[in-house]
Amino acid sequence: MNINTSNKELPVWERFITCMCYNAPVDLAAEVCGIAHTTAFEWRHRVFATVDGYQDRLVLRGRVWIDELYLTDSDIVRSADYVPKRGLSKNKICIAVAIDAYKNAVVAICGHGKPSSRRIRDALLSHIAPGSVIVHDMEKAHMSLVRAAKCTDEAYKADVKDPVYLEAMELVNNLCSWLRRYLFRFPGMKKGNLQSYLNWFVYLFRVRRDEEKWPKTARVMRHLLMTDAHYRSSR
Repeated sequence: MNINTSNKELPVWERFITCMCYNAPVDLAAEVCGIAHTTAFEWRHRVFATVDGYQDRLVLRGRVWIDELYLTDSDIVRSADYVPKRGLSKNKICIAVAIDAYKNAVVAICGHGKPSSRRIRDALLSHIAPGSVIVHDMEKAHMSLVRAAKCTDEAYKADVKDPVYLEAMELVNNLCSWLRRYLFRFPGMKKGNLQSYLNWFVYLFRVRRDEEKWPKTARVMRHLLMTDAHYRSSR
């Protein structure tokens, strides 16, 4: 994304990036930056395009915690034949979440409903170094990933009343909680855009981790100025 070709001055882009770093809604970003809603929407996706491949090279190692988060599929809810269902039904998008002891994270869409072994492997296998210890909540699909990644595992029965489970899974449970709060800021998001939102979440997670070394807005601006990624508007 080449900011230099924009007809807006660099300080406007800087304010917009600051809004994105705080995950501000499009309407708020447009108001703060003095731009149209349609422009703010397009800018958001132009920024997303610069980090869409960011997770591809991430590999977690050492102790790696994994879990799943479920999100109602707004595309299904809006369909004419939508039927509400209880539990982890096909109406729910499954998101695979992983984080290691160094606080490197991976977050990826993993189909609908409870994950199969194949879906878990497809989502996480390339992101876990062989020989790692995978810490999980005894979901059956996890064991296939443990074997395929040539790892060992440490399993805890999911029980929110068990202090041992809560302590052992605290790191990934906190990540899931942060991710859920982040996604709640964008109601009605189309499923086709969800992975881009997840990529931005992981990118910012890494940027904020190192914020003492490099302020996040400056780091993001530098990344955007150096990248050659493009987003083609559908307008």
